[in-house]
Amino acid sequence: MESFTVYTALYNLEREKIDSRSFHEYLCWLRETIKLFPDMTVFHGGELDHVTILNCKLVRKPLLELETFGYRLKVDQILKDFLPKSPDDITFRLSDYALLQFAKFELAADIAKGSEAVIWVDAGISRFVEKIDYRRFTRSINYELQHGSDYVFEVDVKNNFKLTAWAIQDAEVGSCRRVISGGSFLVRSGTLPILQQRIFEGIKDWTNKGIWDNEQVMLRRILPSISGKVILIPQVSGIPGCLPRSYSNYRLKFYRLFQNLIMRLLIRGRGLY
Repeated sequence: MESFTVYTALYNLEREKIDSRSFHEYLCWLRETIKLFPDMTVFHGGELDHVTILNCKLVRKPLLELETFGYRLKVDQILKDFLPKSPDDITFRLSDYALLQFAKFELAADIAKGSEAVIWVDAGISRFVEKIDYRRFTRSINYELQHGSDYVFEVDVKNNFKLTAWAIQDAEVGSCRRVISGGSFLVRSGTLPILQQRIFEGIKDWTNKGIWDNEQVMLRRILPSISGKVILIPQVSGIPGCLPRSYSNYRLKFYRLFQNLIMRLLIRGRGLY
């Protein structure tokens, strides 16, 4: 069994109709991302069947085969009436976009059995991470796993403090507030079913209530009560990709010090409140 598997996904959601980001642009970014993480697994829905991409494993997984996308009709109906605080965000203008963000965890189940942990990186993360020392990155991840970490997420501490309570801000549904980043994260395979179950429970709860938001808001609401050891890496600059950058530089002592001395001041009990 491998210690970890890096994975991502590239689907043509026709996003360019919303914010001008074309599938071709993401394909170019994906090629650069694969150079950072050789042999990574890339999920797609058939868009890459006739595309030559070296040093990766392509897995064909149509969106309609995913349980997450069984909520598409409900979400489309909700977005006709729901009044979010950030109505111009793509989350509320393209239902497939937000559903794919949630599907990250469902896709992980397809590769989790062969690895001790799965690591998601956005297909376009090469825009923010120019270089990875993959040998150091591997050592860092193995170190994390040896010390019992179940989840490693990036937390955006920029403008996300609730100073009156000396805590990390909550994320109201409809705000699209990015506190816990979904751009890159690690989940131990053994604890993945727990997180996936909580994600599905959250989606069901939101759709029953007629509300909606992205996976970052969902994670902010789930992580305080989830079982397992959660490591939060500070994303001080607000730029995604902190996990691969920091672990590539092997600065684990700093981040563990930050975790122990600062993050504990920002939590109450097991949570982030």
